[in-house]
Amino acid sequence: DFFSITIILILTMVMVRLISQSLFQSSQQLQKELRERKLAEEKYRNIFENAIDGIFQSTPEGRLISVNPAMARMYGYESPQEMVNSVTDIANQIYINPAARDALRIRLESGDEIREYEALEYRKDRSKLWTSMNAQVIRDENGNTLYYEGTVEDVTLRKEMEIKRKEAE
Repeated sequence: DFFSITIILILTMVMVRLISQSLFQSSQQLQKELRERKLAEEKYRNIFENAIDGIFQSTPEGRLISVNPAMARMYGYESPQEMVNSVTDIANQIYINPAARDALRIRLESGDEIREYEALEYRKDRSKLWTSMNAQVIRDENGNTLYYEGTVEDVTLRKEMEIKRKEAE
């Protein structure tokens, strides 16, 4: 009858109104979260781009995934993208002693966090530099290695001074 239909329509309108309000509030919350994520991403992107030390991500197999501008400059590349595209075998293109990369990889895979790992390495032009690296493994929820990430500092001047001091002694 008319009364039942009216009640059903009113209840339907109330439900539609409540659902609409809920969806609107959810939409507002999602937009707020997206803005916050964008700001956080921008903040960390700026840190990555403007850091003094090199920052990298690499595969366990020895390919670079990403590097920041400081790392590209440190190794003599014009841009991060040039370094990522050019370095396809870190052990043989960067390390003077390729076995050092393998030892580093074994330590990382065994769960070690690498701190102040010093190595003699090559720049793009094959000149040498001393670096100090901090690195860790990034794993998925199942414990599988996704990639390595870390920082690299050029310590060539300090190492050369140490070598000269030892020679003088």
